[in-house]
Amino acid sequence: MPLTSLDEDLAERLDVIGHDPVGAQVQQAAHRGPVVDGPYVHVKAQGVSAPHERCGGDLGRHLGTAHLPLRETAAERVRSDSLRRMAESANVRLDSLRRAEARTQRQRDSVQALAVTSARQVDSLRSEAASASRTRDSLRADVDARTKLSASVSELSRTALTLRQPTLSPRGLVVTINDASFVNGTTAAGPKTLTKVATRDLGKLTPVIASYSSYHIQVEGYADSTAKLEKGDALADARAQAVREALVAGGLDAGRIETKAMGHAQPVSTNATIVGRRANRRVEIVVVGSGTP
Repeated sequence: MPLTSLDEDLAERLDVIGHDPVGAQVQQAAHRGPVVDGPYVHVKAQGVSAPHERCGGDLGRHLGTAHLPLRETAAERVRSDSLRRMAESANVRLDSLRRAEARTQRQRDSVQALAVTSARQVDSLRSEAASASRTRDSLRADVDARTKLSASVSELSRTALTLRQPTLSPRGLVVTINDASFVNGTTAAGPKTLTKVATRDLGKLTPVIASYSSYHIQVEGYADSTAKLEKGDALADARAQAVREALVAGGLDAGRIETKAMGHAQPVSTNATIVGRRANRRVEIVVVGSGTP
């Protein structure tokens, strides 16, 4: 191409760039050199002589999209950090809820255990109350039965002269057979046989006692202190056995009656006088236990 035609073509191209805003910007950028925009560097175009389609359009598109990958990476990093913090916060909250649930469960278990213990205590107290009530009723029945029996024996003793007035003691109802109830019983070594009157009186007593079938009877024989211990015990035991036989003969169950020789223990009077010694030589019928007629 002739030189003149080349100059004219170049002038025409430059004129087009001068009237194009994008081309003008590229031209200015070529004169200013590189521009720093934050972390991004705009590279200066050297010797821009391309037309708008190659220089202005291509370079503009290149410069406009150069920031996109870096911007997207930063946004994703911010989003990732935000999501991570949210996850950590959620995990902390979840752990807190789990601990609270565990505490609640322990409290629930404690309350249930306390309820079970309280129920057992209530049942135990109810059982104790029921037992105490039964014991009270039994004692009341025992007192009532003894009172009735005592009244019956007291009425009987008015006509049965060998039976002394019955007394109520911690041991039970005590009915005493005196020394005169035995043949020649005025001496310590007297015979061990009951008189006919005493046998008849014991026959009257047995039906009264028999009406209280749950009672246990203990026959205790006593002597005075004038005889030696062995002789006193022997006499006390023999007389207790004699009374037991009379009670069994009168209709009482032999399994309800036991005998015991007390010797000259537990005197009821002095052994220094005849009257006192006579009072000490006795047999006591002790009605113990409880029952209803």
